[in-house]
Amino acid sequence: MKVTNNGLVGATGVTVTDALPGSTTFVSATATQGSCTGTSTVTCALGRIASGANATVAIKVRPDAAGTITNTASVRANEPDPNSGNSSASATTTVTASADLAVTKTDSPDPVHLGQTLTYTIQVTNNGPSPATGVSLTDDLPKAAGFGSVSTTQGTCTAKPAKRLVTCNLGTLAGGSSATVTITVKPTSKGTITNTASVTATSPTDPNTTNNKATATTSVIP
Repeated sequence: MKVTNNGLVGATGVTVTDALPGSTTFVSATATQGSCTGTSTVTCALGRIASGANATVAIKVRPDAAGTITNTASVRANEPDPNSGNSSASATTTVTASADLAVTKTDSPDPVHLGQTLTYTIQVTNNGPSPATGVSLTDDLPKAAGFGSVSTTQGTCTAKPAKRLVTCNLGTLAGGSSATVTITVKPTSKGTITNTASVTATSPTDPNTTNNKATATTSVIP
């Protein structure tokens, strides 16, 4: 937001007050002059603004739910304002549903001996803010390993060893929640084996797909 002094003399003690929408989480507040404090109501003390000059305040929030949010900011100074009608401004924003799914994978043990059980632990997390529906995990099994087992803390998993594929239907993940899939295999040749898992959802839109895939590389020794 831009605060401008349209008056003929400098304005002192200029203060901006912004009550943030209840369905948002405060991230940061900065100003081109002065300083800002507060997390639910942000107050920025901008000091003196000369005639014809301006200062800018940037407030960042993270919406916590889909819908419409309205934000209003107001400004005041030590001097009387002959036109208080332009001393406040509002912005209305439409927030669409989104769910940032993320997947991580660990392998144990590493290195692993030939014929020894190798366990992959895969965690799928919904970073929110909205619930994710129709969450599906796909895991491409290593070629040089025999399938052992698969289990999940939520939903169901199906293994197709001939196609070297595990598919898990995890259902709905609320914002901030996670599910864990555990897969075991037994390496059949020495060297390096790689296992990759990826996650998708039916809805809503995932704003960050760069964390939807995870890979573990394991050394196989005699």
